[in-house]
Amino acid sequence: MSQHKIMFEFGELIQEMTKWLEHDPKLDLVDQLFIENHLQVARMAYAGWKSRHIKQNKSRRGVVTNHQTEGASDPCDE
Repeated sequence: MSQHKIMFEFGELIQEMTKWLEHDPKLDLVDQLFIENHLQVARMAYAGWKSRHIKQNKSRRGVVTNHQTEGASDPCDE
């Protein structure tokens, strides 16, 4: 599967899940854990990728460095 297709499908599924959650579905503990676990796996996978790639590329792309983001909150943590 191509990178573009994976990113597109991920975005579509996140939008669908967001809309579904806005309707306040009844979720039992298993459903809640399922959602939490999948979000955590995605966050950990991205953090691993980011730690391997962003440090290597920050001088080439003008990526914000850690000292520029100190005190900034992660929007995913809210």
